[in-house]
Amino acid sequence: MSVCELHLRHCMLYEFKKGSTTTDTVKNICEVYGEHALNLRKCQRWFSKFRKGDFDLSDEPRSGRPTAFNLEALKALIKLEPQLTTDEIAERLGSSSSTVHRHLIQLGKVPKLGKWVPHELTVSNRIQRMNICASLRDRQNNRSFLDQIITGDEK
Repeated sequence: MSVCELHLRHCMLYEFKKGSTTTDTVKNICEVYGEHALNLRKCQRWFSKFRKGDFDLSDEPRSGRPTAFNLEALKALIKLEPQLTTDEIAERLGSSSSTVHRHLIQLGKVPKLGKWVPHELTVSNRIQRMNICASLRDRQNNRSFLDQIITGDEK
């Protein structure tokens, strides 16, 4: 059972305000939510933050590359030029190729024959495939297999 991080933070704040130690807090929370719900080090970091007077339970922004990505520009670019590689798309959008690839996969696109195409077949694609299979089956049934075999007698 996965427990919401924000809920665990509220529980830790409650235990902090109650005056519990970090080990008692971890023990109490793990008794209720399971032994892997919270570890001691995480509880110590939050208690340290609470001792400083910071009771904000939301996540703080992390350092590193910004996560802003223009998904609409990616959709438009793929619609116009589906044959572009992830490196070319990344260069045009000013992002990394791994980010572009991850977003293309999330959109349900896969590379086929040098183009980015939808992974799932549309209804018209499925109907077209069924019609082709049915015509191939009917064509095979019209001509007997034995009529296609040419045999020769030795005499």
